[in-house]
Amino acid sequence: MRKMIRGLDAIAQTCMALAVAATGCRYQPPPPDQPLLTWVTNSFEYSTDPGSWAILTNKIDDIHKVTNSAFGQVARINFNFPSAPGSTVLSNGGQGWPILDRNDPNYVNDGSSERFYGSFIQNTRNTNSAFGVFWVLGPNSSFPICGTQPKVLGFTYDATLYADNQVPGAASNRGSVVFTGWIDGITQCQWYTGAGYPAINLYIRVLTHEMGHQRADLTHSDEFPYYHTGPVPVPSSGTFDVMYSNALASSLRIKTPVFDQHFDLATEQTPCLTLTCQDNLICWRSITN
Repeated sequence: MRKMIRGLDAIAQTCMALAVAATGCRYQPPPPDQPLLTWVTNSFEYSTDPGSWAILTNKIDDIHKVTNSAFGQVARINFNFPSAPGSTVLSNGGQGWPILDRNDPNYVNDGSSERFYGSFIQNTRNTNSAFGVFWVLGPNSSFPICGTQPKVLGFTYDATLYADNQVPGAASNRGSVVFTGWIDGITQCQWYTGAGYPAINLYIRVLTHEMGHQRADLTHSDEFPYYHTGPVPVPSSGTFDVMYSNALASSLRIKTPVFDQHFDLATEQTPCLTLTCQDNLICWRSITN
């Protein structure tokens, strides 16, 4: 299950790709400066259940602001985040919904869980907006919220499952579900608070991660490293690309998540490249509504 984020710490190895061009002994001046990309602003809708809205009321503006900063820094993309949810859904907060965590003994390994969430997104999305998210408390888990088992904190519908870095054309095929209750619970665990991680950072990271899947069909950097060959920008070097599949503790200290990248914002790319998150996000600036 490729397009989802897990919520507990993991240890991984980072790598940085460095390309050196052989130019002989001649001095080659840098190319002339080119104008920066213009901004692309996309329409966006979000819905909540009552329990999620109680958690998000005093956080959502900050979550949206920082998520926009992450996309703006790498590709000059912003979302027109509304200040209040478009509708209230799921009075039960998703209780009784299928488990998505493959480590959970209640997970059904036949694809039905993923299809359930995909159908919910397709049938519920307001397609007047290009992109959308549902914040729900989340299904019941067999694992304790503060246990050591990873937990799936979000799901993004993958209508192009067998084609990486390809955004579906229909808005009904673009959507994510974020499990507010599980995020809220994790941010109150002793291992989280004891490390001094700000609670807001996990909400921001999960939303940015899921919107990376949705906005440019970005893959997980630890599973598909050949699409994530660039470094993360200074001063964030040493942290993990936000598209890593786990919400790593090393990145929770930094409020604004980062995508890997390897060049400035000078020009659009034709044809589209797929070597970094930045490549793919700039490619899919073609979605302008």
